[in-house]
Amino acid sequence: MSHELTSQVNHLVGLKRKFEADATNPLLGAALRSAVCAAILDAAVALGNAPSTPRPQALVDAAKQFLEEHTHEPVRMSELSKHMGFGRSYLFSIFRSLAGMTPNDFHLRVRIKRAQTRLSDSDESITAIAMDTGFSSSQYFSTVFRKQTGQTPAEFRAAARP
Repeated sequence: MSHELTSQVNHLVGLKRKFEADATNPLLGAALRSAVCAAILDAAVALGNAPSTPRPQALVDAAKQFLEEHTHEPVRMSELSKHMGFGRSYLFSIFRSLAGMTPNDFHLRVRIKRAQTRLSDSDESITAIAMDTGFSSSQYFSTVFRKQTGQTPAEFRAAARP
């Protein structure tokens, strides 16, 4: 057993004794559980069997890719969290710190960007584009589009075409 693991086991034994003496102290119980988890993880790393945890940037990149692949529909953040295998708050925290926005905001921007391309490249109705980019109505789409771009979809289309 490595020196670090031996030290962790000794720490666990000390925490266990304190917890046995004062089992009603929730802080001691939490500290004991945390120390057990840390020791198990360190032992797994030492054995080469630790689960691989993606780097934060890789996690954000994978979340962005998922959201970009789902521009035709609204995505619930619980669905994204489940797909990524991480909790919602952790995912939001990492995403915001590295992307400068929430996954919701990113997904909305991607959907609006797709709508802009469709508005400038096609004669499809605004309603059809709204539905195809996951908005529940053309009115809501127009409201969000204007908030994001400063123009209505019709104004954007007119300005995009000479």
